[in-house]
This record gives sequence, C-alpha cells and structure tokens, in this order.
Amino acid sequence: MSIGALWILLSDDIVNTMSEDPHVISKIQTYKGWFFILITGWLLFELARREFSRRNRLMRELEISKNKAEEADRLKTAFLANVSHEIRTPMNSILGFSELMTDSESSVEEKAHYSTLIQEKGNELLRMIDDIVEISKIQEGQISLCFNQINLLTLLDEITYTLHSSPEFIEKKEAITFNVQFELEAMRDIVFISDVLRIKQILYNLLINAFRFTREGAVTLIVEKQGEGVLFRIKDTGVGIPKSEQQKIFLRFQQANNSLSGIPKGTGLGLAICKGFVELLGGKIELQSEPEIGSEFSVYIPSHKEKS
Repeated sequence: MSIGALWILLSDDIVNTMSEDPHVISKIQTYKGWFFILITGWLLFELARREFSRRNRLMRELEISKNKAEEADRLKTAFLANVSHEIRTPMNSILGFSELMTDSESSVEEKAHYSTLIQEKGNELLRMIDDIVEISKIQEGQISLCFNQINLLTLLDEITYTLHSSPEFIEKKEAITFNVQFELEAMRDIVFISDVLRIKQILYNLLINAFRFTREGAVTLIVEKQGEGVLFRIKDTGVGIPKSEQQKIFLRFQQANNSLSGIPKGTGLGLAICKGFVELLGGKIELQSEPEIGSEFSVYIPSHKEKS
C-alpha cells in the first residue's frame, strides 16, 4: 500500500523529467497507467489467492480436528462400554463367590476355593484400575521418572520371578516354554541408567501379553547391548497380528481383532501404556508379526547420562 501511494505521488514528477514533448509524455503516462493496473490486478489476485489458501487450510484443519474429536469420542464410548463389561465380570464373580462363602451348606474346602477365586478376581480388578490410572497419568503428563543405575541381571531375575507368579504363566506353563537369553559378560559390563520401575512395567506387560496370546510353543526375552542403551526383544509363537492392525494396537482403547482366536478381550490399554512409558524414557518400540506364526516386540531404551 505504501509503495503504491508513493508511486502515484512521485511518478508524474519522474515522467516530466524524462521528456518535454507532450506527445511522448502522454504515451509514457498511458504505459504508466497500464503498468499500474497490471500491478494492482496482480496484487489483488495474489491477496485473493492467499486468502483462499488460508481459508482452505483452516477448513482442512477444522475438518481434521473434527474427525479427531469424533474418533476420540467414539474410542472413549467404546472404551467405557468395554471397561464396564470388564469391571462387571470380576465384580460379579467377587459378589457371587462372597455370597457362596456365607452359605452354611458349603464345605470348608469349597469356601477355601471360593476365597482363592475372590482373591484372583480382586487382583484382576485391581490391575484393570491400575491400567486406567496409568494411561490417564501418561495422557496428562503426570508421570514422574526416577533415573538410577540398573543392574540388568537383578532386573531380569525380578521380572522372571514376577512372571512365574502371574496367572497367565501358571495357566500355560505346561504348554509354553519361557526363555531368557543374554550374554552374561555383556550384562555385567553395561552401565545402564534409567527408570527401573517403568522398565519392569514395560517388560511385564509385554510378557503377559505374549503368554495371553500364545497357545503353545515358547516366549523368549532377549536382552542385548545396543549403542548407549539396551534392546529388549520379546518373541512369541502366538496368534500374531495382521499387518493392517499392527499400528492400531498401540493406540489407547484399541486391540487387534483376535475374535477368532478364542482369546478374551481386555481393556486395550496395556500396549498404549508400554508405548507411553517407552517414549517417556526416550526409547522406541517396534513390532514385527505374522498371523499364526508369532510376534516380536523390540524395545530400545537409551541410557541416561546423569542420575536424577
């Protein structure tokens, strides 16, 4: 705008200095007028084009935001329906067996069995609530990390002990072999600083998933040094995951479609929690899988330079 105003004000003076012949000045003024019209038209066209592009971009962004909001709403609705069912199942069992405990006709052995079942269902319900709390904390950025030097051999011993006491392992220990593979000397030499609690949660969730979705064969945990960090690989001979669903399983409230496998569905939070923790630790999680052959989850966790 400023340049246009200056052009109008000064152009006549400039033209008058170019010639004293009125005929020449008239021609120059005509060319000047056409030039001004062309420049003005081009500027108007450019402004209109930019405004049109800006509006199109805003419309696309609004459409994307609308689709994301609708998808989030759909996922939350599906999640609430799923969680309602998942919570109701162990809760009904707890209430039902609690009522049987008060039955005077129940034997001591039966009451002991009911007590064990109530405890199992209570633990299942507690794990489910813990998952919901964890994913909420991750989403709101409320997870605190504690970095310390980790003894990998101790970590693997603790993971193995915890896994051996899990219902998923106990149920299938006759059909599935569990292996831990690592180079002993390499494990002793690694100076690895990270959050041991979060790594335990990541590995435990992935191993439990491997047992849950494997009918027979083997589940293997492989630990390797890679660069400045550690690579954990969890391999199984389970049902596998179709390629079209491999990215979806890391999203909150999502699961692969294993309806034909006869495996009960959960809340769909386990892998989302794993991915959230891995990213908080500065790492990366990847999946390779083939239906009916098995899956391999690779988790790389870098070593942090300083303790905090």
